[in-house]
Amino acid sequence: MKKIKNRESLHPGSRKAEQVTRVNLRLNKLDQKKKAMDTDKSNKMARYHYIAGRIAELDPQPSRISVQDLHSLVEQYINREDEVYGQLKSEREARDKSLKRKSGRSAREGEIEVRKERELSEFKSGFVVPDLTDETTMHLFKQFPSARKLSKKTRGKTQSSVASQDNSMAVDSLDDEELSKHGLDINYLPQLKLVRVYMDNAAQSDVVQQGQNPIYKAQQA
Repeated sequence: MKKIKNRESLHPGSRKAEQVTRVNLRLNKLDQKKKAMDTDKSNKMARYHYIAGRIAELDPQPSRISVQDLHSLVEQYINREDEVYGQLKSEREARDKSLKRKSGRSAREGEIEVRKERELSEFKSGFVVPDLTDETTMHLFKQFPSARKLSKKTRGKTQSSVASQDNSMAVDSLDDEELSKHGLDINYLPQLKLVRVYMDNAAQSDVVQQGQNPIYKAQQA
């Protein structure tokens, strides 16, 4: 980008000032676009990390699951912070009662409400997840970096300890450091067959992405 000299001393109505305004608007748009892309990336990875954790808990390990089970996994993911939300709300109401006041919801309560509303909206129109009803996709999903790590972490642990671990990682979004920590790689997603599952029809799933992994092509040959 061309550097604009002496921008602080520019006359508000000058051509240089208009140039500075255009440049700033462009930079703001680029920044907003990057933030939106980063949020979308972290939200997608959070769901795959959660599902990988749930699959890693199962013993024996399934070669595939039913559409209804996949639907149930999505419901569990969307409702993952209900307990936290209820606790925050109860604590706030208890404080209000003791202080004889009525306060608004906390920032954390608001974040959970917004996140859940967004995910429920997607669930109504079709929530995108790996097609774990397909044996090949299940096999490939278990090679997903997060699935491999979680499988090792949960092996030999009790269900309660696994649940506790999952709750500690039940976040709405993961930053780059957390993505790296948990071994999540969004570039692996094109390898997998993805489907949409629907809130109002637990028996329905529609393919939205045919996996690019060569195993799929070999099966079709």
